[in-house]
Parts: sequence; structure tokens; C-alpha cells
Amino acid sequence: MTKIEGIVTYEHRTQKGTKLKLGRKNAYIPCHMETSLIGARLELEGRWIERKTRYFHAEKIKVLKTFTEDEKAKALIKVEKMAEKEGIKIPVPFQTEMGKEILAVLYQTGHPAIIKKVLKARKNTQKEIVHNPYTLYLKKYSDFFIAEILARRNPLLKTKEKIYPLALYILETAYKNRQESMDLKEVARMISNHLKEKITDVDVLVSIPDNARIKVDNGKAYLNWVFWCKYYVLNTLKNNPPFVADDTGVPELDKVLSYKYSAITGPAGSGKTTLIRKLKELSKDKVVMSAMTGKAARVLSKEAR
Repeated sequence: MTKIEGIVTYEHRTQKGTKLKLGRKNAYIPCHMETSLIGARLELEGRWIERKTRYFHAEKIKVLKTFTEDEKAKALIKVEKMAEKEGIKIPVPFQTEMGKEILAVLYQTGHPAIIKKVLKARKNTQKEIVHNPYTLYLKKYSDFFIAEILARRNPLLKTKEKIYPLALYILETAYKNRQESMDLKEVARMISNHLKEKITDVDVLVSIPDNARIKVDNGKAYLNWVFWCKYYVLNTLKNNPPFVADDTGVPELDKVLSYKYSAITGPAGSGKTTLIRKLKELSKDKVVMSAMTGKAARVLSKEAR
């Protein structure tokens, strides 16, 4: 049995257990904890598993230190110092309880770059992030999991505000696995499983805003850019059908293609001229030599004669 220790910077619950990151170490615990482990210092006892990605399978878990109010206060002090160094004042939205929670968790989990981005963001964007942390993912400030960790800490966030970012993440994951679209009902089923609430395809459809990165067509959900790329290609093929030329009955082409030929290429000084001179000296067969235009043509043509 091996022991590892570190601060939890990532947490994702699966059906049978929880995936964690302790710093940069991937770990898995075969259970669900009652409260979030983000920011807590853990000691795990188990073994390393070698698969596609190396991870630590924990069999015993010991919480050495939780992310307490004192820890949060210390993290916020460090955030204020970092902002002061950058010449930034902590914006009003991040002076609220939820705003402080977001900054403290981002700092504790090792994401100072994201903190700088949100502190420099527009005021409306800052308000959106504090109200709905999934905005971090939608605005491409962070990956989905960081946004989800923060969203879980907002008890006021409504279910309907979670559906669109979850649907977008599902479609992006599907596309990475070479699936260009998904049935809208299947997307709704996956969201239901994740939220542990009944979500219908109509709920998903209603949640998609006008400027969304999702397009729904005939009950199928696509990433917006995938849909329009496919539409453009199909429309182009429909209006401009490909022309297939008749490749039979051209004996001249057949004759030319039956000849054997070689192309000599290379930068200056690579020996093209020398090679042609040697071919001329050594070859007993009839060889036709030609060259490109320009200086190379003059030099090669002279040697070819």
C-alpha cells in the first residue's frame, strides 16, 4: 500500500465513485463524500493503476484539513495582494459572499490566471459569473469541471440555468469522440442522470438561448459550428453536383501514363546538375531530359545536351 497527500483541486462524481486531483496527481475513491472536497488536504492510501492515464486508486481516505472559513479568509487575503500587484481593485460583484467564495476556491485550487481574467472582465460578465459560475465555462475562462465545482456552491442557482451549459459540455464531449450530433432526448436523459432530476427534451430546447453554441434540427442537437459546416457542404453538393469525367477512350493519355519518369528536385548545391551529367555519361538507353524555366532550366538544359 502506498500513501499520497495533497490539496484537492478537482472533483467529479461518477456513478460508482469520485475522481479527484491532488495537485497534478489523478486519484479515484470508490465512494461519494457528503460534502465537497475541493480545497481540502487529503491523505490517500492505496495503489497506482497503470491504464491509459496513470491514477491512484484509494482504499483509505483521511481528511487532514478542510477548506474552513479561516482557510478561505487566508486565500482571499492572497487574492487581494495579487490584485493589488496587478493594479486591480476587487470589483463589487466579487465582494459578495458568493463572489468571495469563487475567488477563494479558484485560488485554493491553483487557478490564479482565471482570477486575473474575471477581475478584468466586464461588469456584466462579472455579475453573470457570480450569479451562475457556469458562465466561466460558457465564456471560455475555464473548463467545465471548474465551473461546475463553483456552481455547486451556489444554492440559489436554478435547475433551468444549469441545463444549457450541461448540454453544451455533453455535445462537445460527443464531438471529441467523433459524434457530430446527438438525439435531443438522449441529451436530456444524460442531464437528468447528472442532476438527479427529471429533464425533458423540451426543457433542453427551452434553455438554449438565441446566441447559443448549440443548434437543434429535426430532434438532433449539434454544436452550432458543426451544424452550419455540414449544412454548407450539403448545400454546395446539392447545387453543384461533382462532375466525373469519362476516363475511357483517350489512348494518348494511356500512352503517356505508361512511360517511366523521375523528377530531380533539391535546393541549390544539392547536386542536381552533377547527377544529370553522370546520367548522361553512364546511360546507354535513350533518355529525354527537360528542365523548368529560369536559371535552373538554362544550366540543366546545357548539361542535358
